[in-house]
Amino acid sequence: MLLFAASAAAEPAQGFWPKGMRGAVSLSFDDGMPSQLDRAVPLLDELALKATFYVNPVYSLGWLKNKERWRQLAISGHEIGNHTDKHPCSCHHSYRSDGDYCLERLQMEEIVRGIEDAEKAIRSLLPAPQANAPRSFAYPCYQSHVGAGALRRSYVPEVARRYAAARAGSDKANEPLTVDMAYLYSFPADFQSAETVIRHIDEAVAKGHWAIIVFHGIGADWNRIEVREFEKIVRHLAANRDYIWIDTVIKIAEYITDHR
Repeated sequence: MLLFAASAAAEPAQGFWPKGMRGAVSLSFDDGMPSQLDRAVPLLDELALKATFYVNPVYSLGWLKNKERWRQLAISGHEIGNHTDKHPCSCHHSYRSDGDYCLERLQMEEIVRGIEDAEKAIRSLLPAPQANAPRSFAYPCYQSHVGAGALRRSYVPEVARRYAAARAGSDKANEPLTVDMAYLYSFPADFQSAETVIRHIDEAVAKGHWAIIVFHGIGADWNRIEVREFEKIVRHLAANRDYIWIDTVIKIAEYITDHR
């Protein structure tokens, strides 16, 4: 087990990233939305950038209709990550319409079943080798608890036993030498301007950190960012790819695990 001096976390990880890169960025997309396929993927492919898409098999909007598109996405090198089967969030989230299916009322066995069922569905969707390739996980609504009060428990350990990396929230970037790979920080781009997101990215890279950006709807669906703002962010990254490593969550997570 490696121990790092107190100053290590405060200083940029000098020379840590490959090929002279100063920092890293992952673009992640939640909930398997059609607008991501229609508006984000064509631009990412045009610029040869790979991203991570966290889906809820069957539960995602238009899943059955778009299954082949998700399959082709993985074949082309994007990551299809696990976001559970039915996206359980706190009971305080008003969008839920299915009664008791919310975190405070679930048992650990139920959340685990939702993770494993989603994993099976993703594996059945994808051809080899994508089906058996490592993938990352994203906590729905950035929440990682199940139960309430004295019965409230973290399900992070269950995720850590199954995935090499898992994305949470907190509006922060990740210091590669110390970050908990089972609870990665991220920055939501919902309703944000490109200027705000780019500022977060540039500040993270200046420190030698890894910024994970979260998108939902791209000009449509829910929690959206406007298409023009999304395009500014992605083109900023493409223009600076000589010193910013842009890749999927799982690829960067595996590099960090192997090199720290």
